[in-house]
Amino acid sequence: MYHRSRSVVGTWFVSSEYRYHWPIFKVIFRGLGVVLVFLALLGPYFSKRETQIELAGREVMLILDVSASMLTEDLKPNRLQKAKRELDRLIDNLPGDKIGLIVYAGQGYLQCPMTRDHQAVKMFLELASPGQFEQTGTRLRPALSLAYAHMFQDSIRTEQSGNRAIVILSDGEDYGETYTSLAERFNQAEVPIFLAGVGTYQGGRVPHLVNNRPRGFKTLADGSLVISKLQDEGMKKLAELSGTEYLSLDASYKTMDGLIEQLELLSASPVEEIQQQIAQNLYQPILLAGILFLFISMFILPVTLAHDK
Repeated sequence: MYHRSRSVVGTWFVSSEYRYHWPIFKVIFRGLGVVLVFLALLGPYFSKRETQIELAGREVMLILDVSASMLTEDLKPNRLQKAKRELDRLIDNLPGDKIGLIVYAGQGYLQCPMTRDHQAVKMFLELASPGQFEQTGTRLRPALSLAYAHMFQDSIRTEQSGNRAIVILSDGEDYGETYTSLAERFNQAEVPIFLAGVGTYQGGRVPHLVNNRPRGFKTLADGSLVISKLQDEGMKKLAELSGTEYLSLDASYKTMDGLIEQLELLSASPVEEIQQQIAQNLYQPILLAGILFLFISMFILPVTLAHDK
């Protein structure tokens, strides 16, 4: 008398119980099927292909005034910290965009080149301070010149427009030469300049720095205190030349939401092409082969001989 094995495991794999229909092939087919299905579940990567990826977004250069007057405490805790908080929020609202940072006082300094690593930009923003510069005073032109050189260092990129912008935060005290010609060059390149004045019109005392630490307040030759006030006439003129809306942060509760909205209206144009290797997951043919082996094994019926005990 013949009957099928009562043991599922024995029926599938124990070849010593098989008698007819070439059961060894059933073991091989089912064994290969199980192994291939298991490999497919692991998601193997056997090859890589190189592809060209086009990244789209905006390029925004932040220019921050870090002159000593930015430590004036007419805004709490001071103008510089207020500007940093607002720029931090601006960075959070531009995901995927390339952002750079220039700080300036008497001269301009590229604090962070254009990057999509926003955490790096934030780190360099936090490190910005008046102690970076030995020269006193505030001169915007060197910072604008540096921004122009950095954003247009590749002549091919000058043909692109509509996806780049400059954002300037300052208390407006500029004792340097005019920057009208630079504004016109940015206009020709279709790069808008957004400006935000930081400080109050009533002003406040300017801390005197010793080894980058406040030590009292600055005084004039007659012993009277130096009072720094928001002087934004030049900033308003620059915004007018650029065709943008000037924003005044003359109170602690005011934010840059309006300026952020203007930036978000800029088109996100292709700004970069990169070559990237993409790994190919080849689980499909392996899974198909495994299922095929299991399917074929179903038609090789194991028949076992009953043994009398």
